Amino acid sequence: MYEIRPVKVTVRGREFTRDVVEHPGSVCVLALTTEDRIVFVRQYRPGIGRSSLELPGGRRRPDEAPEDAARREMEAETGLKPLDLRLVGTFYPAPGYSAEEVYCFVANQMEPGLMRFDESEDLQVEFLPYFEAMDAVRRGEIVDARSIVALLRWGDETYGRLRPLPQTW
Repeated sequence: MYEIRPVKVTVRGREFTRDVVEHPGSVCVLALTTEDRIVFVRQYRPGIGRSSLELPGGRRRPDEAPEDAARREMEAETGLKPLDLRLVGTFYPAPGYSAEEVYCFVANQMEPGLMRFDESEDLQVEFLPYFEAMDAVRRGEIVDARSIVALLRWGDETYGRLRPLPQTW
């Protein structure tokens, strides 16, 4: 599924070999309903051994544009086709060992589409207002990095600059 590529790096004059996971990249979509609820999917994730509440998204196909992957994943996982997509940011979830770049999009308009997720997936679609979603992050119910980053970036843009907490130490 993924290729692991050894990479030579030089640190303070010494050469080391590191393994890098080649990854085509991934996408996530923060989609808002007309009632200002965010569309989520709940699915079992074998890596953590439990279900996870996440924004719709997934892996890009080789040579697939991020916008096309976002549209494909959103419709396949939720049955909703995004009519508009706006990039709110990109990030690298594990740059120490992976080349994966994640593209986070926002969609404000959707139309009915066809839900057609992989046969190995079992998804339930859920809807939460932004502030309930952020509470789910705080409770550890939303643990997916793509979802957390997209929620933070969109929330910062929408509700004002995030401010650091005052130092108490």
